[in-house]
Amino acid sequence: MLAAGCLLLSYFAVTMTSSTLAAPAQAAAPTSCLGPDSQDPGTKDPVLLVHGWNSTADAWQHETDTNPTTNPHPSAIQNISGLSLSRFVYGDAPTDDKSLSLNWVTDPGIGHDLAAQISCLADLSKANGGIGRVFLVGHSMGGLAIRCALSPACNGLNSSQVQGVRDDVAAV
Repeated sequence: MLAAGCLLLSYFAVTMTSSTLAAPAQAAAPTSCLGPDSQDPGTKDPVLLVHGWNSTADAWQHETDTNPTTNPHPSAIQNISGLSLSRFVYGDAPTDDKSLSLNWVTDPGIGHDLAAQISCLADLSKANGGIGRVFLVGHSMGGLAIRCALSPACNGLNSSQVQGVRDDVAAV
């Protein structure tokens, strides 16, 4: 597990130093895709954390909590400058998150909603001068939810809509 974490962090360190070119500013994008823990969209590269089966977005709390009082030992990913971490919540409300995580990724509150959040974060990043693409990190079923969000056979979007979402992804 530690080796996988080091590999992920090494990947982000290499990717951040080689691909963080600012896109030209555009019209304002919606902010409805931002969670309460999202940090500085646009000026930092968006990273969307997707939790697994029988869990909630709080599984990523340690990775996104930057308050030294509540999180005196931040995760290593927080120490990589230039990232804006967000947690994906299954469904329309945090109260849906746990119950929907017991469903399969084809549930509209999972694959389809994840595709919408990826696009929203990418648009927000681009509108604020960022790279306009999202880095995706999934754990367990979260990885399958990401695959579903990027597949027209799974998430209910047509091929051109899915291609648009795929274009919004920097790396998985």
